[in-house]
Amino acid sequence: MFEDHGEMLPIKNPPNFSTRRSFLKKVAAAAIGVAAGELGVKISAARTRKEENISKTAFLSEKPVSLPTPKPTSIPVLAQIKEPQKKPKVFTQAPTPTETVSVSGPTFESYQDLIFPDYTRWQKDEADKMVTKQIEYYQSEPEKDERILRTLSWVKDIHEISDSLGLNRSFPQKIIDALIYVESGGDPTAETDVAEGLCQLSYKAVESLRKLPDAQKYFEEKKTVNLLKDPKENIRLALGYLKRLLDIYPEPSVALWAYHLGDENMNFAIETYCKKDLGMDQKFVDDTLSYFDFKTNQTGTAKLIAMNRNKTGRINFINLVRSTHVVDALKARKAFGNKTNLYVPRIAAAHFLMEEYVKRHVADNTLPKNLKN
Repeated sequence: MFEDHGEMLPIKNPPNFSTRRSFLKKVAAAAIGVAAGELGVKISAARTRKEENISKTAFLSEKPVSLPTPKPTSIPVLAQIKEPQKKPKVFTQAPTPTETVSVSGPTFESYQDLIFPDYTRWQKDEADKMVTKQIEYYQSEPEKDERILRTLSWVKDIHEISDSLGLNRSFPQKIIDALIYVESGGDPTAETDVAEGLCQLSYKAVESLRKLPDAQKYFEEKKTVNLLKDPKENIRLALGYLKRLLDIYPEPSVALWAYHLGDENMNFAIETYCKKDLGMDQKFVDDTLSYFDFKTNQTGTAKLIAMNRNKTGRINFINLVRSTHVVDALKARKAFGNKTNLYVPRIAAAHFLMEEYVKRHVADNTLPKNLKN
């Protein structure tokens, strides 16, 4: 409410409310018209889309596809369900139970590690070439398998005798079966003018064993001939002789060649090689060969081999047999025949063939019963 301040003054040019009211009506009408226009556009767009959908439906409905109606399936009663009958198995023969049998035979160490240790790469290649030729030679023999079987039949005796002599897992015990293969083919009755038995021991070799301090353990009888003809005693003496040679020549390939040449010829070959091929002082070589240490039982040849062990000119079978000086010197002594240079490779080849034979028959489970462990 306005307060009364006395007499009011007259207002000049009062507002025309009727004109203002008509203006507002026009603005409201214009706004309504715009909204109605937009609504009309939307309605017309909706009508267009509806017409398009109707036309598509009409097009698709020109060729109606009739789908087959599924037939009602009857649900079987539980009592009507029967278990399928199992057809009986028909056996043409009675089934036999399978059995897994673990079979093993004699074990072998590779001939490279056993006979040619500490060789240089070139020397190993040369040795492998020689051994390969001898493997081919033995494989061409018609009675190769029979010879292998005869030789392997003595393996258990070899192990028992080696144990009794304290030579189990030693070089002589590991290599003597191959030596038997080469020397006699496993025939205990084999003999020549100078040697007899499985290992073809010479009487001179046996007599050299009698000079050893522990000779008694190698001899159970006094007569040498009887010992050589008995296969087990022949093995015993051969093991002892191989051990003696390995003590004199602590290089496996040289010890094996000495078994074939004899220790006197072997000493002469080493002397020639040291003087002619290695150029060592002759007096020094002679003095060293005559050396023997009674405390360690080291011989002069063992000392020479140890001195040259780390050199390319080391004293081993390959270097000795490749030396023309050594070969000529042995021929002059009539100690070098046509097969002298083949002895060590043939033992390596025999070792390899027996190893392959055992592996093959163990894998096929066809190893003879007397060879199974």
